[in-house]
Amino acid sequence: MANFFAKYCSIYKTWDRNNIPKWERQKQEGIIKFILIEGVIKWGVFSTVIFLGMTLTGKEFIQKEIITTCLIWLIISIIYGLSLWHGTSMAYKEQLKVNMQKK
Repeated sequence: MANFFAKYCSIYKTWDRNNIPKWERQKQEGIIKFILIEGVIKWGVFSTVIFLGMTLTGKEFIQKEIITTCLIWLIISIIYGLSLWHGTSMAYKEQLKVNMQKK
């Protein structure tokens, strides 16, 4: 399972001189900020707007449906951001091991 997260859930597919410091900065800023930016803002808001557009096209606006949809997408985007955090952390640790073996 760890290999799955490291391979498919990392925001960086290559660990070059630019991506390592980016991740170290993101990691230092903390998991909450990372989840809010990468999960909720970059993915969740966009997905929510698209999904709401598809669901409400040609329908009456029902407040309960809108609130429910937004809450569901908020939860999903938090889970998505959390999986990106763990996947990137695992991929970074694997890269550090590779770098240590090269030395």
